[in-house]
Amino acid sequence: MPEFKFVPLAESDFELIHDWLNRSHVAEWWDGPKAFEQVQVKYRHKMDDPFVFPYLVYLDEKPIGYIQKYIAKTDDPEDEWWPDAEEGTVGVDQFIGEVELLSKGIGSAFVKQFIDELLKKDWIKKVIVDPDPANARAIRAYEKAGFQAISEITTPDGPALLMEKI
Repeated sequence: MPEFKFVPLAESDFELIHDWLNRSHVAEWWDGPKAFEQVQVKYRHKMDDPFVFPYLVYLDEKPIGYIQKYIAKTDDPEDEWWPDAEEGTVGVDQFIGEVELLSKGIGSAFVKQFIDELLKKDWIKKVIVDPDPANARAIRAYEKAGFQAISEITTPDGPALLMEKI
């Protein structure tokens, strides 16, 4: 199994994130395509948010994708994405930026490694993801990483399949 590194996102990564977000396989599921200025604003905000933690995913010293974790249950209702979440719930979003790595088990492998590291922390009880119900590739990757489907829901971004790993 490959070993991945998760490196906190830096402003110097914005051009790469912009490039990835504008590739058709990412843009289809990540509200793309995006102007560079939009990426700067959105990802700078993520870096400054005390409840969101963005990372680049590295394989063999090469950046291949993006992953972020976020605290689903906070003390501030305005910062909560999931108001019904239990304490200790963390959400995760991710994508593979490099198209040649799709459908090779890479996504499920780095998600599994990332989630397994999260679940070693005592305060984290559950990890959730919310792929688009039509995104079969993402759903299969999450299932391979140990997630179970809970229900279809409606989020501010549209329909989603809520999945969890405890």
